[in-house]
Amino acid sequence: MSLNLLKNKITVLRRRVYTLLVIEGVARVVWYILLACVASFCLDYFLHLPHTGRALLLLGFVAFLGSVVVRKVLPWKNSIGDDTLIMALERANPQLQERLISAFQFARLLQDPEYQESPEMSQRVIAEAEQLMPSIRFGGILNWKKVGGFVLLPVCAITVLGVVWQHVATFASLGEIWFTRNVLLRDTSWPRRTYMFVVQGQFSVSPEQPVALEVSGDKLSTLIAWYRPQKTRYALWQQLKLSRPSDMDAGKQKLRATLGRVEEALYLYLDDGERQSSLYEIVPGEKEQARMAGIALRFPDNEIIRERGKSLLIKAAVRGTVPSSAQICHQTPQSEWRDDYMKDHGHGVFSYAFPALSDDLSFYLRGGDDNDKLPLYRVKVLNPPTTESIAAWYRYPAYTRLPPTPAQTPQLGGNFKAVTGSSVTLRITPNIAIQKATIQLGEKEKNGTAISLGNKPPAAELAGSVNDLYGTLPVQENVRGQILLTGENGLQDPAPATIYIRALSDQSPFVQFVAPKQQRLDMTLAGSLPLVGKASDDYGIARIALRYKLNRDETWQEISFTAANNNGEYGNKEIESKYLLEFTKLPVLQNLAADKSGEKNTLLLKLYAEDNNNVSGPGVKESSLLTIDLLSKEELKKTLEQRLQEVQRQLRKLSDQQSQLCEAIQDFAAAQTNFEAGDVMRILQMHFSQKGISRDVSAQGEEVKEILQTADNNELFEPYIRNKVESVRNILLGVANEPVSGTFDGRSATAEKQLLAAYQTVRQDMTKGKGYLESTIEEQKQVIIELQKAIQLLGDREDFNEVIQDLENILDQQRKIQPKLKKLLDDTK
Repeated sequence: MSLNLLKNKITVLRRRVYTLLVIEGVARVVWYILLACVASFCLDYFLHLPHTGRALLLLGFVAFLGSVVVRKVLPWKNSIGDDTLIMALERANPQLQERLISAFQFARLLQDPEYQESPEMSQRVIAEAEQLMPSIRFGGILNWKKVGGFVLLPVCAITVLGVVWQHVATFASLGEIWFTRNVLLRDTSWPRRTYMFVVQGQFSVSPEQPVALEVSGDKLSTLIAWYRPQKTRYALWQQLKLSRPSDMDAGKQKLRATLGRVEEALYLYLDDGERQSSLYEIVPGEKEQARMAGIALRFPDNEIIRERGKSLLIKAAVRGTVPSSAQICHQTPQSEWRDDYMKDHGHGVFSYAFPALSDDLSFYLRGGDDNDKLPLYRVKVLNPPTTESIAAWYRYPAYTRLPPTPAQTPQLGGNFKAVTGSSVTLRITPNIAIQKATIQLGEKEKNGTAISLGNKPPAAELAGSVNDLYGTLPVQENVRGQILLTGENGLQDPAPATIYIRALSDQSPFVQFVAPKQQRLDMTLAGSLPLVGKASDDYGIARIALRYKLNRDETWQEISFTAANNNGEYGNKEIESKYLLEFTKLPVLQNLAADKSGEKNTLLLKLYAEDNNNVSGPGVKESSLLTIDLLSKEELKKTLEQRLQEVQRQLRKLSDQQSQLCEAIQDFAAAQTNFEAGDVMRILQMHFSQKGISRDVSAQGEEVKEILQTADNNELFEPYIRNKVESVRNILLGVANEPVSGTFDGRSATAEKQLLAAYQTVRQDMTKGKGYLESTIEEQKQVIIELQKAIQLLGDREDFNEVIQDLENILDQQRKIQPKLKKLLDDTK
């Protein structure tokens, strides 16, 4: 046996092993190449190797890889012998127990002619080996997992690098630079590792929809927007290419792109290959009112405009390697360049604050390897717009009859008030030329009203300076507003002037009964009542009416006053009306005479007034109620008699009080030879007592007056009785009346004034003070006499009433006897 089958299988196995070794060797070479590339990239990127260093590094890597190929790949084909493979099979198949290698060696010995040692045994060993062939696992020595591991590692690395190269533009550009520097050995520069950006603005956008980005500027061709999340520390910068819209005019320099939905805060800047913009913050807005549908930027944006006197805070953010410190280099037209360190807030954020600006300013940022002095920012310091003065002209509703404000005498200032329905024409004088001006009435977030201002005056006589602005505001409700100015220099008013519009309500008219003064009266159904009313309004009365009803009725009846009743035309601010209310002519009282129910009847009266407001609707007002109790003639006469008796009783009481006070003053004046402080206070107390008598006498006089009026209105008193009561009224007026509230005229008032004079002079001049006391006593005596006359007259009236009553009784008896006498005479005939 020659083991030909075994030899054939070993030959096949050798080819397989060689293939695996070649694959493993190539995988190692590829892996070493990748490691060499990464090492070369890192060394050159961080150390910026010179041309010689990069050339030596490339030669070293090539030599290393060549040695790997020579040592690990080329010798493999010749180095794998049969014995090596058989020993590997023995190890992979322990059941062979070295019989396979023995058979293989015996087969080689049998081919030697000089081999004479036991050929039979050798043939038996070979036969046994051939019998074991089916059980031998020839593939057991092929370590596919190991080779697969060697192959998978570079494949995965290459795949990852390919994906990153394809989708991360920054890595692709860096890879191209590495290839040109380390493979082609060209002197291409690495990009800077640190980029300092000025953060110029923040945009609040909706997180629910894509954000449109529009950039305008000069010489725009290729423009890339770079963006990345703010809070993700190791996030890569993504790029977005802007393009010219197809529907845009050729003359316009604008590029657009869609950023996508912004669900977290982003940083964004623009780059055209030579210039870079500032950094912008884009945040998802929480409030719908604060969101923007799109973002509009200008490129380049290295010009900053600020108002004079305001501070300027420069916020900077870093792309790439964060430097340990950052500097801001700045200069004004009057100063040299100056470097200042910026405040480090961590996470690549720096800031620097310029105090109140007074001159133009130039600056650039520097940090790490960002030292190219670009971009150079220029700060233009300009005067912000402000409101210097406000002039206002009013135009009132026609019904007020108020003339408009004369052109020569406007109201100055920002507080306006006018009746609702008016309009206010404003002239705003700013300090500089204005690009846009509005008056924001109320809060914008709560749907306030914005009124635009223009340069054209509404009337030629209102014209002012060239920059003046004009607008007309309606007066509808109380509202505050702000004058928002944007100057032609692009600045906004930092402290907008405020205005306040107070809408005055057209007050409802005031109406009242002037006469009678009492709120409750007694009347008969045959009486008539003179009414005097007064109505007033801030802009004019349109109508006055008397409304009346019985207490049992629900509906008010009305009598409108005409020009015959009024002392002025309707439209005047104040009108006095007179009307004689004749009860016999009132429909509601027509059937009361026959009413035998015994129910008390009351007539209610009130005055009604209406103004002439035709803007917000007429204002109406009613007076307080005038209540009239309707009595029979006998009931009313009895009521008046009782009131007169009460007046008589009160006058007797007042007469007694006056007598007592007079005696007290007489005794006081006679007993005093020297007045002390306590005595002076007694005189003051007597003064107050006399004033109380004046007040009470005046009240009784008013009571008598009301009794007379009631009697006259109902024709109750006989002429003799009326004259008596009228005389009482006149007497009481001579004693005390009240022309002004709290002040009295008459004899009692004279006594009161004499007591006050005595109080003021008795300490300084006792003789003069006693003279005042004596005069007081004389006046008081006259008061007593007058009160007694009034009491006597009231008593005479009572006697006369009795006589009248007796005569009426006699007449009544006479009427009753007359029919009987006539019947008696007829019978005697």
